[in-house]
Amino acid sequence: FSTAVFCYWTTNNTFSLCQSIAFRNKTVRKKLDIWDPPKPVPGAKSNDKGIVESIKDSFRQSSEKQDKQSMADQIKKHNEMIEQKKVERNSGKAGRRRQRGKK
Repeated sequence: FSTAVFCYWTTNNTFSLCQSIAFRNKTVRKKLDIWDPPKPVPGAKSNDKGIVESIKDSFRQSSEKQDKQSMADQIKKHNEMIEQKKVERNSGKAGRRRQRGKK
């Protein structure tokens, strides 16, 4: 089985290499009626990022979004905790007032 995979891989890569070399030749492209790639439009925003840069940007944007969300969650939890302590403090004062009134 490994011999068959090796033969396939070698043949396929050799063909791809020959094809890419042939398509770089202007005479071959002209005979096969393959046009040159269009020129970029002046003033248009080009995305010259490679795949690695695109993935890094995607991860960076994702982590920034998660950081903002987690910060918002932390602030919300903090505010809830403060409100809960205020309620407990106020209910404790009211209970002490009632006890003083009974005496």
